[in-house]
Amino acid sequence: MTVEHLVVALAKEARLSGRRGQNQQGIDVVAFFADAAPTVYQAKRYRTFTAAHLRAAIHHYAQGRRPFAAERMVVVTTAPVEDTAVDAELHSLRGKYPDLAIELWGQKQLSDLLNPRPELVERFFGEATRRLFCRAPVPQEQPDLAVGSAALTEYVTKAVEYWSLNLREHVPLTLSATADEPFRV
Repeated sequence: MTVEHLVVALAKEARLSGRRGQNQQGIDVVAFFADAAPTVYQAKRYRTFTAAHLRAAIHHYAQGRRPFAAERMVVVTTAPVEDTAVDAELHSLRGKYPDLAIELWGQKQLSDLLNPRPELVERFFGEATRRLFCRAPVPQEQPDLAVGSAALTEYVTKAVEYWSLNLREHVPLTLSATADEPFRV
C-alpha cells in the first residue's frame, strides 16, 4: 500500500484522484464533505522534505486548473518537516494563496494521527508495528513521599545504603511502588 492509500484511510469520504499515469493536477487524494468544500492532498514518500518540495507541491495545484475548487490543500510527507526554511516557505505560500488553506503533515503529524488508530497501523504496517507503536501509556503509581510516610522512610534507607556502598556506578536506584512495578527515583 502507498502513502496515498494511507491518506485515503485517514480522511473521511476520500478517494485517490485518478489513476497512475494520469495528469492529476497536483492532487493524489480528494476528500468530499457534505458541509464544506473538498480538500485535496498531495502525498510524498520522501526521506527528507525541503522548502523547495513544499513550494513545488503547492504551486502544481494552486497555479493549475484547481480541480474540485478545493479551499484546503494538505501536503503529506513521510519525512520530518521540522525545519525553519520549510516553516518560512509554508508561511510565504499561505500569504501568496490566501484563498487556499495550506497544511503540512510530516512524520510527527502522521504519527500523532495514527497512534490512536491501531486498526490503520496494523493494516499498513503490520501487527508487530501496531503492538509497539500503539501501546497505551501505562499510568505510573506515584509513591506517597510525605514526611513520615513509609515510602519516604524506605527511600531514605535505600538511598543511604546505595550511596554508602558506592552502588551508583553499577545499579540504578529503584524504589518499588508495588512488588511488580518499580519506578526510578
